[in-house]
Amino acid sequence: MERNSGPGPCAPMVARVQIVPVGDRSIRLTEDQAAYARWLKGRGFSPDSIRTYAGCYSRAERALGRLELADANDLLAWLVRHAPSTRRTYSTALTSVYDWLNKKGRRDGHPLRLDIRERPIRPPAPKKKPRALRDDQVSQLLVDATGDALTWVLLGLRQGLRVHEIAKFRGEEIDQEVLQVTGKGGKTVDLPTDPQVWELAQSYPRRGLWFPSETAPTGHVHRNTITRRISKLLDGVGAAGSTHRLRHTYATTLLRGGMDIEEVRELLRHNSLNTTQVYLSADWDRMARASKILDQAYRPTLRVV
Repeated sequence: MERNSGPGPCAPMVARVQIVPVGDRSIRLTEDQAAYARWLKGRGFSPDSIRTYAGCYSRAERALGRLELADANDLLAWLVRHAPSTRRTYSTALTSVYDWLNKKGRRDGHPLRLDIRERPIRPPAPKKKPRALRDDQVSQLLVDATGDALTWVLLGLRQGLRVHEIAKFRGEEIDQEVLQVTGKGGKTVDLPTDPQVWELAQSYPRRGLWFPSETAPTGHVHRNTITRRISKLLDGVGAAGSTHRLRHTYATTLLRGGMDIEEVRELLRHNSLNTTQVYLSADWDRMARASKILDQAYRPTLRVV
């Protein structure tokens, strides 16, 4: 196939862009990308996943041109420009895009596959090392957080909610016994309501969004707004990280307290027990005690040269 010159596999795209509503937000997509987004919706993908996957499709085509003409070198060169976690997400999204292009007869096979029967080549996922907050950090965080930020912290620390689940939380999703949460893939589950969270619930509406957006009258607060505020609070207690570190602390604390790992898996809503087992890896704080043990053992023989 004859290739055009330039930075991508074909000439710059001139397809008309349209505004496509996805959940409570809108994104700018071409006609093909919008059709792909509708296909994802029909397969039960959540609005967040649709925005991520269709957004990847859009960004890749802006950089490379029409994806049905791209080859493995084009795609890998584009993927490596991104951070490891983003590369992993985008490679998964591109697999989905090429599945759709194949179904539409626009592409034969996946350019990142060595063979159509093999799994796509993906950049290795970064090794996950969840870091729970120390008890003193948790105590100080609960002192520093006020207003909605305190509620966000407790929904993470005492219910294990993800940031996007916190952002869209509604009054009708909680009563004294049950907290209902719709997580990844649009799956809704019931969790036991934590008493401290229920106490805070009394100051929020019984119906409608708990955290409405200040800029979109009918939408909820953006998860990045929550992340920025929580990250600042975490910095204040000497613990770098994002809202997800609260969920790490929730899981690690339950396992350290002796709760069965299968029960923790249910509370975290993990599909695989392997995902939960990462919280059983060596405890960082206990590992850090190695220096104190070595000090006690070696100090009598240490000499300054």
